[in-house]
This record gives sequence, structure tokens and C-alpha cells, in this order.
Amino acid sequence: MKINRIGCKQKLLPQIIPHLPELFKTYYETFLGSGVLYFYLKPAKAILNDYDPDLITLWRQSF
Repeated sequence: MKINRIGCKQKLLPQIIPHLPELFKTYYETFLGSGVLYFYLKPAKAILNDYDPDLITLWRQSF
């Protein structure tokens, strides 16, 4: 499933990844959007959020 969102981080992954810690206990995503960074990292534990209630509903129904 591909979700195109304004502000998608997919093109920015090469710039974002070097600034992330190598290890972390919990991944926090303030603006999940399409979830590209979340799915790239595949964290064991994550707290996910977004401002768009329709998008939140979509993600809740997907998992």
C-alpha cells in the first residue's frame, strides 16, 4: 500500500538516517503520515501519531 502525503519523508531518508541514533528503546513518530521512516527502521517498539484523524483511522484498521 502506498500513501502519498504532503511532507513525505521518503526523498529525505538519505539526509535523515545519518542523524538517527544506532540504538533506541522506543521510536516516537510525531507525524506518521505514510510511515516511510517507521517502515524503514522497523522498530521493535513504537509510539505513532498523526494530526489527520482519517489517516489515524486508516492505520488503526490496517493493523
